[in-house]
Amino acid sequence: MVKAVLALLVVFHIITNDSQTYILLNMCTDAIFYFLPVLLAYTSANRLKCNPILAASTALIMMHPTWTGLVAAGDPVRFFELMRFQLVSYGNRVIPIILIIFVQSCLERWLNKEIPKSVNLVYWRLYSSCRSGWHRVAQPGCQGLFCCCHQLALL
Repeated sequence: MVKAVLALLVVFHIITNDSQTYILLNMCTDAIFYFLPVLLAYTSANRLKCNPILAASTALIMMHPTWTGLVAAGDPVRFFELMRFQLVSYGNRVIPIILIIFVQSCLERWLNKEIPKSVNLVYWRLYSSCRSGWHRVAQPGCQGLFCCCHQLALL
């Protein structure tokens, strides 16, 4: 709706495309879509009954400026020369985060059953982040879901 109003303001020459008002209004409307993976991660985690803060932090990691800078540079990224990261920008993407949160929910359920309650608070978050965290950024989309499910099967 705001985009439509913004377009009308430009058409009727009330503001121009390079005015600061246009830039600010456009930024506000684009921010919602750019950070949609974070909002989607949080709501998906609530729906799948897993930790929404961990889900939102996963989406934020995927959208971190350092990662987007590496993607923009286009140079190959490797973790300890063992795991090759695919350079994919996750801003405005919804399918990868839904798949990642689905895997997170499966992993959380399993970890909650296996880890003693006394160390659950610290250990499962650390283990969940480390075990599936690399696949969150390294493997986008369905390929990432396959790899994460494969990792869950190995547990």
